[in-house]
Amino acid sequence: MKLCDNIMRQFGIAKSFQKMSALKQSMAFSPDGRSLAVCDHQSLTIYDCKHLKEQTQMSVARFLPEVVCYTQEQGIILHSETKFDCCICSLDLRTRRYVRLYRGHTQPVHTICFQPHSSHQFISAGQDDCLLLWDLRCHTYTHKLQELQQPLLAIDPAGLVFATSCGTSQIEIYDVRMLSRQPCQQYSYKCFDLANWTQLQFSPDGKHLLLSTDGSWCYSLDAFDGGLHQAYKVYVNAKREPLQACYTLDSQYVLAAGNAAGAGSVHVWQAHSGSLCGSCHSSAAMLHCWLPQDDAAAAEQQLEAAACIDLTRSDESDSDLELLDTKQLVNDDVIFVCKELLPKQSKASPASSVAVESESDSLEEGELTADD
Repeated sequence: MKLCDNIMRQFGIAKSFQKMSALKQSMAFSPDGRSLAVCDHQSLTIYDCKHLKEQTQMSVARFLPEVVCYTQEQGIILHSETKFDCCICSLDLRTRRYVRLYRGHTQPVHTICFQPHSSHQFISAGQDDCLLLWDLRCHTYTHKLQELQQPLLAIDPAGLVFATSCGTSQIEIYDVRMLSRQPCQQYSYKCFDLANWTQLQFSPDGKHLLLSTDGSWCYSLDAFDGGLHQAYKVYVNAKREPLQACYTLDSQYVLAAGNAAGAGSVHVWQAHSGSLCGSCHSSAAMLHCWLPQDDAAAAEQQLEAAACIDLTRSDESDSDLELLDTKQLVNDDVIFVCKELLPKQSKASPASSVAVESESDSLEEGELTADD
C-alpha cells in the first residue's frame, strides 16, 4: 500500500486487546513482520499480525525484562534481564527454553538491535555507558565501546554502520567492518532547551536519523552530514516525559506520542516538510491494531466474534490505575499502539513462574524454561 496524507488520516482501530495493568516495557516486530512481541516485567506475549490474535504468552517474571528484540533465527528472541547480573537472554519460542545467556553489561540494558542482513550479530547499549557487539554463537562480546555517557543506539537498514550518542552533545557513526578505528563521522550539537535524548533510529531508507527527547520536540537529522533536516513539535512537555517516535516503512511520515499528548493520541507529520497531517485517537491502557478505515472495517467484521485477549490476566479495576507511558511501532501499513497503565500502589509480585533447578540467585542457560 502506498501511503498518502488522506490514508494516514483514515487509520482506524481494527482490533483492541483488553486493558492492561502492567507497564509494557518493549515492543518489537519479527523480521518478516508477521509477529509482534510485547513484554513487561511479568510476561512476554507474541501476537499474530496477520490474524490479529495472541499466539502465545510466557511468564518471564524471574528476569524482569525491559527490552525485547527478534533475531534472524526463526523462533529465537532476545530480551534483557534486570534482576540478577544484567545479562541478555536468548529464548527459543518453540521449545520455551533459554539457549544462551550473554554476560558483559554491569548495568541494565536499554537497547538491543540485531544487525540487518546478518545471521548472528547484534549490538546492545546499557546504563553502564557501554556498547557491546555480540555474536549469537558466542557467550562473550566481540567488541566493546565504553565511556559513552548514556549512549543511544541505532543500526542503519543496510547493516553497515551504526549510530550512537554521547550525552546530548554528540552523535558518532561507526563502520561495523572497522571497529578498531575511530568513528567514521562525528556530529556535535547544542540543545538549547536542555532536553535529554531518549531515542535514536535510522529512517528505513537510511537517509536520516530520528532523534527523540524528553522535551517538546523530535528532530530529523541528515545521516550523512548530521545537519538538521526537520523538527516536529509534539506538545508542551512540562513533565519532561520521554517521547516515543518512529517512521513509517516508506520513510515518508513520522509518528509520535507521549503522555501529555492526550490519552491514546498519536500525531502524524510529513517527514520531509514537517507538516502535521493529523492525529489518531483511541482509548488508553490498551493495545490497538490500526488499519486504514476500509481495511479496519473488514478486519472488525472478521474478528467481531473473537474475545479480546487479557494480556496480564489481572482483574484490577481502572480506578486503581494511572496513565504511565506510551509505546508505538509501525509495521508496513499496520500500526500497533500501546497505551499503558500502572497500579498506583504496588502489588505483591507473583511467584516466579520460570522453572529452575536451584534457588540460587545466579542464572545458568539450559536449565531455565518459560512457563505459561
